Amino acid sequence: MYNSAFISKSESHLVASSATPALGVQVSPMEQFQGSNAGVYRIHNTGSVIVHLGVGGTDAEAQARAVAPTAGTPQRSVAIAPGAVELLSFPKDSYFSGFSSSGSTLFITAGEGQ
Repeated sequence: MYNSAFISKSESHLVASSATPALGVQVSPMEQFQGSNAGVYRIHNTGSVIVHLGVGGTDAEAQARAVAPTAGTPQRSVAIAPGAVELLSFPKDSYFSGFSSSGSTLFITAGEGQ
């Protein structure tokens, strides 16, 4: 657990979401930060709809997890509210994909802090 503000350690990556999730996008720390514990991700939903974020160790795994839960059918996705900026912890070098009812955009940056 970090007691400092979020520090970016990667470029920002665009993850487009739609009703058909694309293969996941890998977000990794920049080369000079590879040895760091950059497992915190700043995720900004710039759209006007909820994005169900799929996260995995491969691009296909992230895509398969980008599913909205329904009553009685839980899913492993994380709902990111419209306009929200979240700091979430995932394994370093994770892949990300998104599902939404209509097009939306997530910007994801790896780093550390809170």
